[in-house]
Amino acid sequence: MKIRHRFEIPCDPTETQRIWAVGDIHLGSRGCHTRLLKETIEKIRIDKNAFWIGMGDYSDAQNLKHPHFTASNLDPNLTVADMGDFAATMQREVYKYIKPISNQCIGLLYGNHEYNYMIRNYDEGWHKRFCNGLGVADLGYTCLFQLLFQDINSKKKRGKKTIYTKQYLYTIFATHGSGASTTPTGKKLRLLKYMNEVCTTADIYLMGHVHSLDHHPDAKLDISANGKHLIERRRLGVITGTYLKAYHTEGLASYGEMKGYAPTPLGSPSITIVPSTGRIGVEWDLTKTP
Repeated sequence: MKIRHRFEIPCDPTETQRIWAVGDIHLGSRGCHTRLLKETIEKIRIDKNAFWIGMGDYSDAQNLKHPHFTASNLDPNLTVADMGDFAATMQREVYKYIKPISNQCIGLLYGNHEYNYMIRNYDEGWHKRFCNGLGVADLGYTCLFQLLFQDINSKKKRGKKTIYTKQYLYTIFATHGSGASTTPTGKKLRLLKYMNEVCTTADIYLMGHVHSLDHHPDAKLDISANGKHLIERRRLGVITGTYLKAYHTEGLASYGEMKGYAPTPLGSPSITIVPSTGRIGVEWDLTKTP
């Protein structure tokens, strides 16, 4: 688990700030909805108040000997030559997609697909080198970090240093995730396990891996610093979606079809924060048509 330094965001705290969680893309698979991914990336790019976190499993970086490899389920735009160094091909594809929004990136988690590639190929620095190439933080598989929103209207110069007299701090717990439940309840229980057993003090929890869009708001009781007041510490947990369709009409049956998984809404959530009021919410990047 990694701990990242505070990520500072100068902003107008009365405006809605958006923190997108983008992951489980699975580029390289025939079932990857690349058009929807491009739409998400463009929404982030044009929004001056948007930042994002990579949630892992950006591609299917597996080789010909992988037990889940199926040639007919590859992206048909890939060539035979691309298979010569498939992991490098996939990293180039991921880079091409996310480079336009790399300056808005808080950092990248790696997922189980990246992890499996690294340990099977004795290359534990593979993900870190990719992050370095993009100029973004390597968040590991699980990361606890802070977002510090700085009120641009309170900016002052103190010598050569810029300070902000009004700041708003949020603690984020982000993990690629775990679990193999196929039911909405089972997936949410995995999120609650992180919220109630692994880390209980964050304001926002982000979990991927289970290919679902869902959220869970709750509150925990606490006592004020002066010991005089009962307070509610409100939290938001979010399951962060996917871009991989479980069913498609070309090639052999997908892994999702073989396992009998339910189709899932595709896309990414954005966590909405209004720092001046403390409001936290979530919006879904959904479309009516496939």
